[in-house]
Amino acid sequence: MLKQLKARSPLIRENGERLYYLFTKRPVSAATAAKSATDPSLTIIDAETMMTNN
Repeated sequence: MLKQLKARSPLIRENGERLYYLFTKRPVSAATAAKSATDPSLTIIDAETMMTNN
């Protein structure tokens, strides 16, 4: 999903820094979480986090 998200981002023609937000129904795998931890432009939010954090 991360590759697809970043591959499609040029469809939105906007200059400047790109920030990516991935909303998921379930928590992501440990490997995906590790990738997002090293990429400051990527934020992953699962449904549980979205509902518990105000």
